[in-house]
Amino acid sequence: MERDDAHLLDRRRLTAKRDRAEALGEAGRPREARRVLVGLLAAFERGLGPDHPESLLTRGLLARWTGEAGEPRAAAAEFRDLVRLRGRMLGMSHPVTLEARHALAHWTAESGCGATALGMLEELLAVRLRVLGADHPGTLATEHELARHIGGAGEPATAARLLGDVCAARTRLLGGDHPHTLDSRQELARCTGAAGDPGRRGPAGGAARAAARGAGRPASGHSPGLPRTGRLGARGGAGRGGPDTAAGAAAAARGGAGGRAPPRPGDRRAPRPHVPRGTARGGLRTRPVRGAVRTGAREPLRPQR
Repeated sequence: MERDDAHLLDRRRLTAKRDRAEALGEAGRPREARRVLVGLLAAFERGLGPDHPESLLTRGLLARWTGEAGEPRAAAAEFRDLVRLRGRMLGMSHPVTLEARHALAHWTAESGCGATALGMLEELLAVRLRVLGADHPGTLATEHELARHIGGAGEPATAARLLGDVCAARTRLLGGDHPHTLDSRQELARCTGAAGDPGRRGPAGGAARAAARGAGRPASGHSPGLPRTGRLGARGGAGRGGPDTAAGAAAAARGGAGGRAPPRPGDRRAPRPHVPRGTARGGLRTRPVRGAVRTGAREPLRPQR
């Protein structure tokens, strides 16, 4: 009994230390957070094993703050291990594994492997459509990220078509002034302008920036915890968004909404159904939830949006 009590106390101590490490990262000190988490991961794996949920949770946080500390290749390697472990324990299509796969794609792109990341996101979107459905926040987050990277790879018109669908879905599900909707609207404005339609860019971008200022958010349309990927290489695929692609399947599942202009923020015609408290940015939680969320993909835990 005494041994069990000591083990429980030690586990609580490690958990509290991990929470403090995460707070360091959120306070803008990712290198310090990473340094603490390296030791914590070793302690959790030594005491509980590498497959234990506490060990996996810690590995995910280590991966995230490694990337935020400016080491995207190391972060991608950590998330690759996390995907392998999560997939073995839960299956590659389990929602928690899918979160880790999204983060892996993000840090793969940050490492300069843009074409590889695009392939990952295309595959991930197909799985999320099948498992979660077209309107699930995680599916919309991956569709948004895929469209953003397609635009960055030189196909802004295709990206704009996909983002129009995401904007319409997010407005319908979350409301026109929700941070995720604003993210997608501003990215849509950017891609529309890059595609040669500045007339549409101005109003959408201005509305997004004004609403962002009012909400106290950065006016970049980008999640604070997710560095913007600027290293995606050009890749062929002018047919992205067509009916034979995952993005095309998402549009078809929503009745082809991608061709409609998204409602403006505050449009009373856009219904605002109840969204569970704490749900935000791509289906994760805005507050830490043990196990399911802290996989290192801070979707809000943040690389999903």
